[in-house]
Amino acid sequence: MSRRYPNLHKLFIVLADFFTVIISYFVAIDLRNYILRKGFSSVDYFEFPNLIFYIIIVWWTLLLLFDSTESERFKSFGREIGIGIKSSLISLAFLLGIGFLTKYYYPRSIIISFCICFVCLWVLQKIIVNKVIVKIRKEKKISILIVGASERAINFCKKISSPKGVGYKIVGFLDVNEKKIGQKIADGQYIIGSFAKMKEILKTYLIHEVFFVLEPKHFGYFESLLSVCEELGIDSRFICSIKEFNPYKGRPDIIAGYQSILYSRLPQEEMSLFIKRLFDIILSALLLVLLSPIFLLISIIIKLTSKGPVFFPWKVVGVGNRDFVGYKFRTMVENAEELKGSLISKNEMNGPVFKIKDDPRITPFGKWLRKYSLDEFPQLWSVLKGDMSLVGPRPPNRKELARYEFWQRRKISFKPGMTCLWQINGRNRISDFNEWCKLDLEYIDNWSLWLDFKIFLKTALVVVKGTGY
Repeated sequence: MSRRYPNLHKLFIVLADFFTVIISYFVAIDLRNYILRKGFSSVDYFEFPNLIFYIIIVWWTLLLLFDSTESERFKSFGREIGIGIKSSLISLAFLLGIGFLTKYYYPRSIIISFCICFVCLWVLQKIIVNKVIVKIRKEKKISILIVGASERAINFCKKISSPKGVGYKIVGFLDVNEKKIGQKIADGQYIIGSFAKMKEILKTYLIHEVFFVLEPKHFGYFESLLSVCEELGIDSRFICSIKEFNPYKGRPDIIAGYQSILYSRLPQEEMSLFIKRLFDIILSALLLVLLSPIFLLISIIIKLTSKGPVFFPWKVVGVGNRDFVGYKFRTMVENAEELKGSLISKNEMNGPVFKIKDDPRITPFGKWLRKYSLDEFPQLWSVLKGDMSLVGPRPPNRKELARYEFWQRRKISFKPGMTCLWQINGRNRISDFNEWCKLDLEYIDNWSLWLDFKIFLKTALVVVKGTGY
């Protein structure tokens, strides 16, 4: 959307989201009182002022993280329902945690009622807001000039000229070849000038914005054409090829006074990554404290049932090719590394990783620990320190990394974790290391707080069921 009025759209959407949260709270109180009118006392609207504050902050923050303010994000009812449910589930977990940690009492029925009301009113609000914005777009068309007349430019033209549109009126196209002026290249769209005549075109036609949709071989024209737009004070955009840059993510930056765009396949959502790290710190610290009696019991049993140390020092490679030492409960005999050489021929994993189903080096108690993934829990200390995350790709050791194929090394570009897609997709059934790597790279390319949340919940189920080994 043009910068001439997107701020009004975003303000409109932000206010709509804000009032949806507020209205949902009041409706939830009435709904809760009505359903529980027999056997439970009624709750006043402002009986729990702290809860109102928590709801507004937590829900609104998550909606912002899910890009609910993006006016072009509305795609379908399913998508809107998904965002409403995601934000509600994550917020529900946060609010229950806040209530537990702060000892702040409030009827949990209010939160459950609020989640139901919010999802319903959220979808209704988005339908209304979308219709209003589409109507505004149709009434306020922005005249644009497309610089470039390649197939890429034509495809771009078709997308922004679709019925749902984004409020643009295409005046015409420019091509590097003057002989193509007047040529029709799309329905009702013509080449109206050449690159060399761009200044005259901008003076002749009413143009609000210029879109550069150039082929790589024409990138050399970009700087001179951009200076024409700057001279006339006309906004311009450089449209990148989805085919070339997907799934790379672009982020504007300034280096030594020069404008640049950083393209990366790593997540660039700084606020979401901050929340991920905050969640790692809080949950790992909490689990280390709560599970300390179990850790002590496991340590005693390990010492009583087999010779050797309690912990196995796990020397692996973390993000940025940095070595670190993590710890697991020892599940193998003391001389496990010495015996590994005689078992190499029995390796069931295709690739640099060594894995056999009935490894004779594993102690009886160690097998039980692996079954319920309890041997992994000391890694919570690595999560607390920042070497690892609760969710992320499994880190390799140096010997494994040396045998990685080139494309597989992208695994170490993201902070490693205790669990990931591999663990919840039947790690004991996956024997192809390529498949394992593809799951890790799929996680990196599609990372979000919601994905972490789903993996974490599914991992908890794997641990409880004892299907981790």
